[in-house]
Amino acid sequence: MSQVKKEKTEKEGQVHLLGHALNILCERKLIDLNSLDEIDQRHLECILFDKPSVITWRIIDGSQILLSVWWNYDKSNHPQHLEGGYKNKILLNGLTDDELQDLRKRTTKKQLIWIEETEQYQTHMPIAEKNKYKDFVGVTCSCWVQGATREHLHLSKVSPYKSYIRASDRQALTSIPDCVPKGFKLYGKVF
Repeated sequence: MSQVKKEKTEKEGQVHLLGHALNILCERKLIDLNSLDEIDQRHLECILFDKPSVITWRIIDGSQILLSVWWNYDKSNHPQHLEGGYKNKILLNGLTDDELQDLRKRTTKKQLIWIEETEQYQTHMPIAEKNKYKDFVGVTCSCWVQGATREHLHLSKVSPYKSYIRASDRQALTSIPDCVPKGFKLYGKVF
């Protein structure tokens, strides 16, 4: 008798997606789960289950990592990405006062932007307005990777925080393969 694989809930799909993302970061040595060393806030563009994705991470309070995944992400449709809605914009950062004045004379205000207005992957969710997400990202989810000494890191059992799921990506999310954690637990005590 063959076993029918049970479909995951959306929450379970997000937890497994976050687990796969953490495995990738560990495999690429971007995060060391056995080290107390500080890590820089970073991001990684990669493919997760045939979908372009961004993984972001940063250390919080010396021991916790805020881990986020933007799955099925299309930066060319992101309204505030330099390869998307801002591809024809002129960045103002790094210009001298004279260059800035000259540029303002030759262009319209709508053509100019500051780097702070563009997507830089420094937050757990895209900086665009949430009602625009449907145009460029399928799933966003975040969690705390916790551990008092970072010897036993866990993904919080609490529902993935600050999440978004596009209706057309629900089925794919609940069907992703189970994560086999490498050096951490998917569920554990919240410290």
